[in-house]
Amino acid sequence: MLSRRYELLEPLGRGGMGVVYQARDRELERIVAVKVLPAQMLRDEDFRARFRREARAAAGLSHPNIATVYDIGEDIADGDPVPYLVMELVEGGTLADLLRQAPPTPNEAGQIVAAVLEALEHSHEREVVHRDIKPANIMVHRAGGRVRVKVMDFGIAKLMSETATRLTATGMRIGTPSYMSPEQADGKPADARSDLYSTGCVLYEMLTGRPPFTGDSPTAVLFQHLHKTPQPPSQLNPALAPSWDQVLATALAKDPQQRHRDAAAMRQAIETGSAAPTIQAPAPAPPSAFAPAARLEAPLPTEPAPTEPAPHASALHASHSPGLGERSAPASATQYHVVAAPPRVLTRRRVLTGLGVAGLAAALPAAYYAFTREGTATLLGQPLAGHNGVAHSVAFSPDGKILATGSSDATVRLWDVATRALLGRPLTGHHDGVDSVAFSPDGKILATGSSDETVRLWDVATRTPIGRPLTGHTDWVLSVAFSPDGKILATGSRDDTVRLWQL
Repeated sequence: MLSRRYELLEPLGRGGMGVVYQARDRELERIVAVKVLPAQMLRDEDFRARFRREARAAAGLSHPNIATVYDIGEDIADGDPVPYLVMELVEGGTLADLLRQAPPTPNEAGQIVAAVLEALEHSHEREVVHRDIKPANIMVHRAGGRVRVKVMDFGIAKLMSETATRLTATGMRIGTPSYMSPEQADGKPADARSDLYSTGCVLYEMLTGRPPFTGDSPTAVLFQHLHKTPQPPSQLNPALAPSWDQVLATALAKDPQQRHRDAAAMRQAIETGSAAPTIQAPAPAPPSAFAPAARLEAPLPTEPAPTEPAPHASALHASHSPGLGERSAPASATQYHVVAAPPRVLTRRRVLTGLGVAGLAAALPAAYYAFTREGTATLLGQPLAGHNGVAHSVAFSPDGKILATGSSDATVRLWDVATRALLGRPLTGHHDGVDSVAFSPDGKILATGSSDETVRLWDVATRTPIGRPLTGHTDWVLSVAFSPDGKILATGSRDDTVRLWQL
């Protein structure tokens, strides 16, 4: 028992930074995962400091593709401190297990790595570098024709804004050799582009069945990361389209400046097969991890589609369900490995419009625009700042006086439109990001849908919850809408269903 609250039930796994247990939260009556330092490390202040670093970095992240941190604390056992981290218990197994048992198809590999890159977009925006992306730190759950991905263990993450400490001093290698960037292997500082290199190594292994470099010892592998060129993946897997070589040529560039500009650019290159800009324009020809240099502008060629997906394959890459997640694509796009996806719905990750509204990140959680007949937009005042996560959804009250915003920080905020002032405290109660918000026609009730698979109703005047959460969906609730008379609520979910609720 930790802190008289967390009852440890059974060990789930061990790693370099801790032991993970399945545990019961006796206060909230739920099953969680608790990570504690190994006993032999409890007296080592260096490891304890790294553990506290993990807790601080991970607690600041809130994204559907990142394991949620519920609590951090420290207990005493036999006179020694026992720091611990309480996280959500994630279903499924690690990608390392999946690679051994039922390797993903190229389509599914693209979907998995795109989800990892979404998680890295979120962490990098908050200046958190993972530094140890590898299959063992990626959880994959195949269920109901979908693949859900969670990135685990920001245990050696480094806050880029911090000055160097002896934990991350030059010359100290932190990471896993098979997936370590050349700069990490050389003992140099790592940044977001190091994560992209490691993600490229993971993608390479999913496509070929082995990491880009192997050897008899960690030193031999590190030497290759620094000095050798990996084989193009299509040479190891003749059935693989050569276009994957083009994506990985950029991801695995030795020079960080010649990799994809950021996680979003790498994800775009995978999704669309188009050229993705690097940090600085290459000249005269694009530098490549492979020789000769590969062109990036060619789309991903056709991959023969089986009549029925293999038993282990997700329906996400079946002919009727192309693209990543729940995105749809034109029929002509399904011929590629990972199809080009249309813009995401407004409730996901960033609010997009064809008129150039920028993505609303943590420091810019909401903004609203007045549109003229000519189709231009004028920003009104300063951005509304207050959320500690991505603004997933926004909605005006029927009279236009109140703006509701839902965020990945699991809260909803109400704003006075005229003064742009926050109205009271945030609405709390969801256990995951709020993906959708909607006012009733009379403006008295606010409905919110969440990645915690529930819908909640709130009294707008008092900002208090109405009744219990509406349960029944088995995946993220991405949309909510009231009928014109306000008597029925419709909810849409990633579980492929729409539900109607009599209010």
